[in-house]
Amino acid sequence: MNKWTKIALLIAFHGLMMTDYYYWEKARNELAIYKTAEANLPAFRAFALSELDTLGYVLLANVTMIALLVVWLCFARKRKPKDKTT
Repeated sequence: MNKWTKIALLIAFHGLMMTDYYYWEKARNELAIYKTAEANLPAFRAFALSELDTLGYVLLANVTMIALLVVWLCFARKRKPKDKTT
């Protein structure tokens, strides 16, 4: 694997990690704001569940993408240049 492929994969993993962090931080902030603004517990519970659903979808997508990257890394083969002596 050449140097540029490794750099691209490192950037991809970092991007996935930052996406996870962004959604966790966004959910934490929104839940804190909603909790202070609304004192209605059933509405807060519904809002919290919707935030957790969003987090679950994002984490599932990121874990799937990371698994695909790892599988690609494991099964990627170095290609030999074709012999042009014909």
